[in-house]
Amino acid sequence: MNLQHDLERERIYWLHKQPAPVSAVERMALDWLGRSGMEGKALRVGERAPGFRLPDQSGALVSLESRLALGPVVLLFFRGHWCPFCSLTLRSYQKAAPRFAALRSPLLAISPQGAVANGESSQRLGTSFPLLSDVGSHVNRAYGLAYDLPAGLRALFEGEYATPLPEINSDGGWTLPLPATYVIGQDGMVLYAHVDVDFRRRQDPEELLAWLGARYADVGARGSL
Repeated sequence: MNLQHDLERERIYWLHKQPAPVSAVERMALDWLGRSGMEGKALRVGERAPGFRLPDQSGALVSLESRLALGPVVLLFFRGHWCPFCSLTLRSYQKAAPRFAALRSPLLAISPQGAVANGESSQRLGTSFPLLSDVGSHVNRAYGLAYDLPAGLRALFEGEYATPLPEINSDGGWTLPLPATYVIGQDGMVLYAHVDVDFRRRQDPEELLAWLGARYADVGARGSL
């Protein structure tokens, strides 16, 4: 599976499927996010990653600290099960999960949606790694990724998308994260960061696996990171 190919195919599909006014609002929203400077405010390489303890899709609490005990954590921030680009990304990482495990790099994914929605996502996509619920977007904000949808996009979600985001997120709010991918070292420092205001662009797991493989060629000899 080539994630970039699938993302581009999905982008073209929606470009042709959506009415022109809807596409225009999305373009304005992306322009607005670009002008906001949010990418520059997100957590960067060399900074300490905020810790967290969140429920996964089964309700069990998972902490960043507990996963870092296993190795450098690959941390994915996604918008929700309603986002086809998020689903493609999670499915792609699931297919690559055994290879991340071989590098002792556990996968975690965080979204603002509730545990029920994450459970539906996990069942539909067959994910074996935790999908964590950041209800209220506290972790998203700590990583500098959270933003509140402008009125134009809220109208799209309520009408054209038929996606009741405040219900899905279980907090009554209209907050989403910028999609992002981080690698957190065992010392809690950010080793790798990919953040993009365009929700249609994501970090390819193949590129990340190559980066991890080059950095930690001798997995057995690796100590604390």
